[in-house]
Amino acid sequence: MVMTMITIVMMSAIMTKRILKTVLPLLGAMALLPSAMAQSFWQPLDEVHPQSHLALATVTINDQPIRVELATKPRAQAYGLMHRYILPENQGMLFVFDKMQPLSFWMKNTKIPLDILYFDNEGVLVDYAEAIPCLEDPCPSYPSKAPGQYVLEIGQGERARLGINIGDRLKKVD
Repeated sequence: MVMTMITIVMMSAIMTKRILKTVLPLLGAMALLPSAMAQSFWQPLDEVHPQSHLALATVTINDQPIRVELATKPRAQAYGLMHRYILPENQGMLFVFDKMQPLSFWMKNTKIPLDILYFDNEGVLVDYAEAIPCLEDPCPSYPSKAPGQYVLEIGQGERARLGINIGDRLKKVD
């Protein structure tokens, strides 16, 4: 009986030591977590969009500045401007692809009408579409007539308001 009690106490001490060796470093890391999260999420709005958390940049077309969210990864490109109810003037999303390719966009779960502008690898506008929200399946797609590498989505009517036409050039400012 005494031997069993001693064995239990020793086993308990060994287990406690192992647990502390494992748990203490984790607790230390968890203590740093709020600081790390604050540093990654608390950034000036001119660097990261508050809703999408995508990097922001400014582009120009015909010397007109447009503030854009940069969709450079497939997941961000697939999600795009879905579930947005507002897109202010002179703002949009720029989809950046690795190479020139046939491009086609659709408006699944997109709540606002958009102008979709297709640019080649030199930043020259090769095609555009006026796209409306898709309310039911199947959603129409809006393919470019020529291969492209960049696609800019802005609020519908912005292309005309800014005087953007085929052949105009997209330039990155920052």
